[in-house]
Amino acid sequence: MANMVKSFRELTPELQPLAGGKGGMLARMHQAGYPVPEGFVVLPPAFQGEELNPEAWHQIQGYLNDMRKKHKGSLFAVRSSALSEDSDQASFAGEFETVLNAKTDEEIQEAIHTVFRSRESERVRAYSSVQGMEQSHEIAVVVQLMVQSEISGVLFTADPITGSFVSMIGNYVHGLGEQLVSGEANAYDFKLTRPKGKYEGPAEFEKYATKLYQYAAKLEKELGKPQDIEWAVADGKLYLLQSRPITTLSAGNLDTYEINYSLMGDELWTNTNVAEAIPDVYPPFSWSIARLLDDAMNFIPGYYVFSGNICGRPYMNISRRVSVITSLLGKNAKGALRLISDLYGELPEGMGMPLHPFSRLEVIKVMFPRIMRMVKSSLKASKNLSRFLKCTPNWCIGIRERIEKAKTKEELLSLWKEKLQPYFLEGLTADKEWCRF
Repeated sequence: MANMVKSFRELTPELQPLAGGKGGMLARMHQAGYPVPEGFVVLPPAFQGEELNPEAWHQIQGYLNDMRKKHKGSLFAVRSSALSEDSDQASFAGEFETVLNAKTDEEIQEAIHTVFRSRESERVRAYSSVQGMEQSHEIAVVVQLMVQSEISGVLFTADPITGSFVSMIGNYVHGLGEQLVSGEANAYDFKLTRPKGKYEGPAEFEKYATKLYQYAAKLEKELGKPQDIEWAVADGKLYLLQSRPITTLSAGNLDTYEINYSLMGDELWTNTNVAEAIPDVYPPFSWSIARLLDDAMNFIPGYYVFSGNICGRPYMNISRRVSVITSLLGKNAKGALRLISDLYGELPEGMGMPLHPFSRLEVIKVMFPRIMRMVKSSLKASKNLSRFLKCTPNWCIGIRERIEKAKTKEELLSLWKEKLQPYFLEGLTADKEWCRF
């Protein structure tokens, strides 16, 4: 029973799924050097029925004593970290119990039990039912140093209502963040405008705004999707308390094939041109292959998608293409669109173009080298195309035979990862030896 309690520092990537959404993310941020208050995670194996394993409680006491030595008079926050919590489709923020300002071992032990038992509460059952999830949740518990915050707030790296990426939207209250979540106190609003994070809001928070913008932009890029970030200021220092996906900006549910990429942000999509090549609905398997190829050709890392699936049909993201051109060449949206109008047509009179505020430096440093590598690889691939097509029929016969001989799903998955998937990508990169099976 070694994996019962782990500090944020000790929680390896293999163990992070056991720590739930909140615990795994806090560990990841802590290890990456973000200003996350020290803490540890009580993993699900630490519980026997409804009670803590005695060995787990002994480990917990060791962590608590170590933290108390380093932080005199320390208080602790005890929060849930359900394994189903804070996914792309659902956020259980506020559904499970939270206990703040716990001090003694007895208070912390009782707090851990309170949080753990809240997985069976009526409100968790109701929310789980609405989300189509199992009502019984496997849960971890986070124990973390309390930040006695003078200011507590949230920051959305995209507008959670309109989906616009032009500004990061935030608000805060004085004191603990629970007042903000519960609505007990009136919040102060602010925004950070891309691409440099220009601050608009109350003067008292301006000195922390640049650092918050830098952390948020870095997290968003690393995690590959817009983030809902909890933060606090205490003793003049900015802390990050949590980061989760913005659930309102989701492409949909891949398992049920209820997909709509237009919900991911305020952007213009079109099926001009692509509808001629693919006039019918994409079956899920075909879409997964198309998504794989599109990801390989995407010259912007992360969630900056250029093509998508809207109700089963392929669409192209015009806003992202035009945004790159306007950032790089300094043209307005209409001027940029004219450069690619042969492919996608022109905007109807009076219609606006939502743009993503890429900086010119970002385009040059990050995207331009990728574009050049893609062009080079495409030229190389085109030279090998006839050879590729010539040997592909025999390659397909060999792979089909191996698929038919596979006895388990693990063998099929191995075939996909080792042979099929690389072969799809070879047609784009032309960097490997052709037609091996």
